[in-house]
Amino acid sequence: MAVNLAAQISHFSDLRAIAVTVQDAAGQPVTDLSLKNFAVTEDGKPQRVVVCAYQDFTQFPPGPPTAPAAVTLQPERPGSLLYNDRRLLVFYFDSTDMPAAERASAQAAALEFVETRMAPQDLVAVLALRGEGLAILSDFTDDRTALAAVLQHLSDDTLPVPPCESTGAAFCFEPPPPETARFQALDSAMRMLAALSERKALVYFSSGIGRRQGSNGAFPMAIAADAMRYRISINPIETSRTAGADDASGDFPGLARDTGGIAALDGADLTGAIARVEEANVSYYLLLYWVPSDATLGNRAYNADVSLAGARPGWNLSYRRGALYTPWRDGRERDTETVLNAALYTNDPPIRQDLYATVGPARPVEGLLSVPVNVEVPGPSLALLHYAGNTAPFPFQVAIAVTDRDGKTVAYQRDTVTAPADTFSVPIPRLPSIEYRTSFRLDPGDYQLRVAILTPIPFPGTYRASFSVEAASHR
Repeated sequence: MAVNLAAQISHFSDLRAIAVTVQDAAGQPVTDLSLKNFAVTEDGKPQRVVVCAYQDFTQFPPGPPTAPAAVTLQPERPGSLLYNDRRLLVFYFDSTDMPAAERASAQAAALEFVETRMAPQDLVAVLALRGEGLAILSDFTDDRTALAAVLQHLSDDTLPVPPCESTGAAFCFEPPPPETARFQALDSAMRMLAALSERKALVYFSSGIGRRQGSNGAFPMAIAADAMRYRISINPIETSRTAGADDASGDFPGLARDTGGIAALDGADLTGAIARVEEANVSYYLLLYWVPSDATLGNRAYNADVSLAGARPGWNLSYRRGALYTPWRDGRERDTETVLNAALYTNDPPIRQDLYATVGPARPVEGLLSVPVNVEVPGPSLALLHYAGNTAPFPFQVAIAVTDRDGKTVAYQRDTVTAPADTFSVPIPRLPSIEYRTSFRLDPGDYQLRVAILTPIPFPGTYRASFSVEAASHR
């Protein structure tokens, strides 16, 4: 049954959506709640909930398949849900570095799921990231024949690939640098899927997923925030059987934890992994609330909380809060030193810019140990500055602190690094990183490195890591 939102909402300004699962003490879905049962706050402020639409995946009547639309992701019309009572699955194939044998395994697993385990209420869309960019291979459909035809030709180079600029990505590089290609494409996918109010489960097939050594994870942090805001769970499926538990700390397993997804990392039973994602996406309540347009809350981070009136003992609410990190005030609202020190010492450090840092081996110097530290702002972050209208030279404010195991600052350095005037004289995809190198003289012990940078964007970026200085280094 179609849900007509326009008949229930008299004013559209900044409409928010949040998906809430409610289960009783026995783990069974609670299906008879209404608008009056739910209350939503955003950053602690009560919001007016205007729609409560239960998305029921248990009563969908079998019928003729829905043919996929053109090779695009069709947005919903204002005032209506496009896929009411349907479970939305996105098969996302990252084949940029996937060996042919693993690509074939992922392809076969997806085909097996579609042909033997796909439920009547399931709709599947297919996207693929290849060397030339992100391709939309199929819109959401329950037509198994059409899906099988798409999946059987995943390596077909004639399939259309839209230019990055047309996808709404926040950062575009043509071609993208290897270290950001995956995140650029995922950012594009998040923006396209945002046009649907319903909850979406993105099944991410890839090989050897991990994080670059020393990364602060700014790009995956931003993607996780968008995924939670747009009601998308990211479910990475590792196609390599050589992967193991060591990969559980990488970027994409972290995205699964942050967005409510499932990570399958052993490279075995790929079809079963897809089925687990499907089974985890149960019926839910879609709550819509609006924020006055003069609040200017549209693109910033926010935290939404849901409470339930009339809940019985043992009932459980499950939902994503809408943003991964606590809203961080614009750096222009305060002086530079206040922003940097807050970023260094807050318990909830902001990660808004990509930043790498490494600690090198200590060497004896004048009775102490000299510990080298290297901080790197990668080319893609410089490109973001360029797209934001900044021209070189411009300053990077850098603050580095070393704290001991009790949290006491034992070393501190503050500096300004100026990007050269010819920074943007090379093509954007080949922008070099800017590095800042220093060293600290420390006693043997356990420490934490804290780094904060502030650029003209002007949100701060931070990096933290624990390290030890061994007494043996005195020798």
